Amino acid sequence: TANNIAKPVIHGMHSNRVLILNNGVRQEGQQWGSEHAPEIDPFVATRLSVVKGAAGVRYGSDAIAGVVIVEPDELPYGKSLGGELNTVASSNGRQGVLSGTLEAGREQWAWRSQATFKRGGDIRTPEYFLSNTGLRELNFSTGLGYRKKGFGLDVFYSRFDTQLGIYEGAHIGSITDLLTVIGRGEPPVRSDFSYQINRPFQDVQHNLLKAEAHYHLPDGNRLQWTVARQYNQRAEYDLHRPRNDSLAGLNLPELLFRLTTLTTDLLWDHKPIAERFTGQVGLSTLYQYNLMSGRPLIPNFDQWNVGLFWIERFTLPKWELEIGLRYDIRHLTTYRVVLREKQTDAFVFQNPSGTIGFTHRLGQNWFLKANAGTAWRPPNV
Repeated sequence: TANNIAKPVIHGMHSNRVLILNNGVRQEGQQWGSEHAPEIDPFVATRLSVVKGAAGVRYGSDAIAGVVIVEPDELPYGKSLGGELNTVASSNGRQGVLSGTLEAGREQWAWRSQATFKRGGDIRTPEYFLSNTGLRELNFSTGLGYRKKGFGLDVFYSRFDTQLGIYEGAHIGSITDLLTVIGRGEPPVRSDFSYQINRPFQDVQHNLLKAEAHYHLPDGNRLQWTVARQYNQRAEYDLHRPRNDSLAGLNLPELLFRLTTLTTDLLWDHKPIAERFTGQVGLSTLYQYNLMSGRPLIPNFDQWNVGLFWIERFTLPKWELEIGLRYDIRHLTTYRVVLREKQTDAFVFQNPSGTIGFTHRLGQNWFLKANAGTAWRPPNV
């Protein structure tokens, strides 16, 4: 499609088989197309990590391949006003990126604001430009935190807004057209460099609002509650406009998707028992509904998901044993129009998942690890 669209891949699996956790919230966008890139500004993150094994049980059935955790830096409690400015330049595509952060804090309060602007044009191969492969991106995020006597509250908001040009030569009518282009050795469309984004292109916005509260109990236990709302709007414009001049003049997208997701996570970290056992128990819920307009492609739907998990870790000087169990229930309802009549179908998916693993230290530089587990993924809409 273009050089500006990429997705994480773990052991050959991607899309809804790889869960992305963005600032403690599972990223929820359209995931039924290979060109649906995650709507995350990398300048927000200071740490990127991949989690598998028993820890992955915490995050749900979509984490069948693993979890990519995107974490920002801690809020600057007790620090004076400061910031940073990042710039990136790329010769191919004549792309420029400018990202700035401003932050400050007191003993109990802290805040941070960040924004990123990105602009790129057509990418060049050794012999020609790939027409309509430019991009525009404007992102913004802000966070506010409060801490006092074991209690903490964080509020975070981010908006991701991008336009992505889709390589015009990739839009073909049939396999025969594709074979013809391959045989010719060059694309059917040639153009000079341009920053302009024409059809076909994607126009995507993603909004995330999150509130997280946690409390450290006097006995060493910790409670955490996270509530988040995400709104994802994806408009896809085809290469060809409608033949009707009036409709063409409106310049409407051929596909428009609006996905709203509400999530809650309740976690209890219990204190070490006899200095050997540590663990975590959690309850996660998700409610989601999707509305689409344009060409019938995927149905409107709503779904809810409830998951309960339990993880325990037993530690000895040379041994560490970890066990994780989880049970998920997902209820999905689709809404379609078939032969001019509304049709509703309901589906229920439920299954346990679990893992057990150990680590044995053979010496200062050597250790042995083993893990066995079972995972599942309910069908995507």
